[in-house]
Amino acid sequence: MLVKPSKSGITLIEVMIVTAVIGLLTVVLMTAVYRKNESSYDAARKKDLKNIKLAFEEYYSDHDMYPPTTVFQNYCSNGTGGGDLLEYLDPIPCDSKTGEAYLYLSSNTRTNYKVLAKLSQKSDRDIVALHCDGAAGCGVVDEPDYNYGVSEGVSVSAFLPEEEGGEEPPPSSENECDFGGNEPCYTCVVGDVNICNVCYPGGSESCPPVSYSNPGACEAICN
Repeated sequence: MLVKPSKSGITLIEVMIVTAVIGLLTVVLMTAVYRKNESSYDAARKKDLKNIKLAFEEYYSDHDMYPPTTVFQNYCSNGTGGGDLLEYLDPIPCDSKTGEAYLYLSSNTRTNYKVLAKLSQKSDRDIVALHCDGAAGCGVVDEPDYNYGVSEGVSVSAFLPEEEGGEEPPPSSENECDFGGNEPCYTCVVGDVNICNVCYPGGSESCPPVSYSNPGACEAICN
């Protein structure tokens, strides 16, 4: 009786299945590595901005104003930072991945500021907490990728949170500046990024006719 020999070896379908599984595992692994790397970059960005904020406050204590807005310029193209704030921050940090300078915005009197960064992980909870999770990021004109930052005297985001039942109403007359008092007021300075500036009724930095008694009221109309 003749016995038909059995076929051995791997079929084409089996090879295709194994190849597909390996490819899928590779994609999953590469995605996990990418996310881990991007998370590391974001952590470095947050640390940089924290250090910048500390340095700015020390600078303010010594000079009664924050550093000039040119302080980051021309020092980050090669990713090594600069030394304009050598006494307070050595060196000035740059984006750990791109080597770009962080965005620094301040009023003309340099009494408030915001420093912004571009986080890679768009779902980062800090982005949401700062109200920078929309399509426009933190609201910088033509720069929607700036979605995280630190600030003093102004909000990081140009967008105020919505109150229950709708958007926050615009400031009323009761929010307007008391020109007969000595308390500081706030006025909108229009530029590439609108920002609320501190002014003093009757002082050297006198307030224009449209000014507000608190920064929140000013920001609501300025932005």
